[in-house]
Amino acid sequence: REWREEALALVLEGCVLLAGDPWLLYAGSEESRRVAQTALASTLAPLYGAFLSCRVKMARLEEYYLTANEAELDEVREEISAVDLEEEMASVACLGRLNLSASLEYLSSLFQPVLQNLQSLWEMSQVTEVNAEGAGLLEETRLLTISLGHLLTDDNSGETPVIPESIMMFCQGN
Repeated sequence: REWREEALALVLEGCVLLAGDPWLLYAGSEESRRVAQTALASTLAPLYGAFLSCRVKMARLEEYYLTANEAELDEVREEISAVDLEEEMASVACLGRLNLSASLEYLSSLFQPVLQNLQSLWEMSQVTEVNAEGAGLLEETRLLTISLGHLLTDDNSGETPVIPESIMMFCQGN
């Protein structure tokens, strides 16, 4: 990995640790916990949209480039990228859960044009293979789907994802 990716991973990890800090979220009076949660939500939650937007664009462009140049990642590198992506999406989901309503609205706004473009791609009757533009669109769709899954669920050791407590509390409050 390049140093920029490592730096971004460290910043993201720091934000996630801060967002889940039990001393901020569970210690002290109810008023101090509410103030801490509000401060974290207003400060860190906007990073979710910015990060996700950049990450989706990067993935689309990378897939476009690989398809246009008929290049492929070797299996080992592809597996490493997949593991890194899963860890990254799980981490950034913690930031999105700080303001779940805004995060879901943002994801929805990203999904709408992608789904329209995807439908247009499927309606083309002459398509026999996916071109670079189509490959980029499919990658964008895949990444948005992964992001939604990580926002609403946590991975666990079994086959069924776990619904995080913050999602349960959000659903009970609405």
